[in-house]
Amino acid sequence: MTVAVAGSRCDGPEEETKVQEAVSRTMVDFMQMKSFSEDPLVLTSGEGIRVVDVEGRRYIDGLSGTFCAALGHGNGELADAGAAQLHRLAMAAPTMATNDRALELIDELLRQKEMWKRPRKLFVWSVSRGFVDMQGHPAAKEDTRRPERALAFVAAYPEGALFLFKDFHPYLKDNAPDAALLIRLLRDLVPDWRHPVTGETVDELIAALDAARGTATRAFPQKAILTPRQQSSMLLQRCRRSPISRTIAPTSL
Repeated sequence: MTVAVAGSRCDGPEEETKVQEAVSRTMVDFMQMKSFSEDPLVLTSGEGIRVVDVEGRRYIDGLSGTFCAALGHGNGELADAGAAQLHRLAMAAPTMATNDRALELIDELLRQKEMWKRPRKLFVWSVSRGFVDMQGHPAAKEDTRRPERALAFVAAYPEGALFLFKDFHPYLKDNAPDAALLIRLLRDLVPDWRHPVTGETVDELIAALDAARGTATRAFPQKAILTPRQQSSMLLQRCRRSPISRTIAPTSL
């Protein structure tokens, strides 16, 4: 076991015991600390929806709740905005004053008022039926069962909506006949998309496909703790006022 305490890594049973003792002096909500300290989960970094523990293992962070916001780990835009605000003004006591950023936020929310009033549609794709709406009716006149046509439907859809792809990831494997085309289409739609199991970017997947031509199929390592159902679902979100954005998350429909 390799762990880190106070930013330094340590190995061996004696160091492991020290770490367990250090963890036992803290408290993790909803955990029996005696058993938790014997095999602790100590996270050290994160990027997007993924977090990494001190042993280098990667996990999907599916936590949401009190004090949590789904803005992603290592969000550079958010960190820069927070740092800029801290340099300007750390706090304006709400019992005595307001601040210019709060007024700007109110104006922005009012501008988006009409957009948020509109119900957001959800379309679900499967290879057997193509895209259907929540009532099970076909979402388009054209046939969207083929993966490339499904992605074209997402690209052309004119309004904000959610598009859930079920059992889509097998089409991205090296030995899939249209994998190169589909990955390139995904790159055009969502350039920052990552494979939910391997964490690879679309550019890395394309490079791997090019390298794998004429060789044996590459096996994806299991780096994330996901159920088979979570591995087979992909969720794309299209915002009306911005380019298509991507989120990969456990789903339960």
